[in-house]
Amino acid sequence: MSDPMQDNKELHNAWHLYFKELEEWRKRQEWHLNKLYELQEGVKEEVQMIDYKISEIPIPVISGEIEHNILHKLLKKELSSLFHKPVIYLVDRKYQLIEKSEMERFLANDKTNLIKYVPEWHDCDDFSFRLMGQVSVPNWSGIAFGIAFSKVHAFNLFVDAQQKVFLIEPQSDKIWAIDKVPKKYKKYFLPVMFILM
Repeated sequence: MSDPMQDNKELHNAWHLYFKELEEWRKRQEWHLNKLYELQEGVKEEVQMIDYKISEIPIPVISGEIEHNILHKLLKKELSSLFHKPVIYLVDRKYQLIEKSEMERFLANDKTNLIKYVPEWHDCDDFSFRLMGQVSVPNWSGIAFGIAFSKVHAFNLFVDAQQKVFLIEPQSDKIWAIDKVPKKYKKYFLPVMFILM
């Protein structure tokens, strides 16, 4: 026959051990939750610094439209060289045209250029896709704007109301007409190999 006092003591010890382990587990979970809250707050602050509300994006003044086939011919003419013809993908049948000043206004409100450059993880292609995403919002998504790649760099481009092609460096918000790219930057931007609009 077992000793009831001994059984109670063992049961008490088992419960004590169980509650002790449960308390340690609770503390670990609380620590992990606190770390998640810290990360969440850090992300919130970063997003607040970088992003802005769609309602705060200035609505562009549309100055005209261009048909897919005309835009394709224009890009091919402006960006082809003696040795290279870029691959051009246009996904819409029509595009809206804006003045260069409208794009400058957009870039002044956009914060893509404030993001930290991280080789391989957040580099030129990521900046270009980010800026393309920023432009892909109501009122802006129809403009003649896209992503372009050279052999060594990714950037953005757009066509203005005078049907002039401009390159945009999304890391700095610099805009150049295709024929006005400074000599020191030409090796990064030209020749254009691929365009997606």
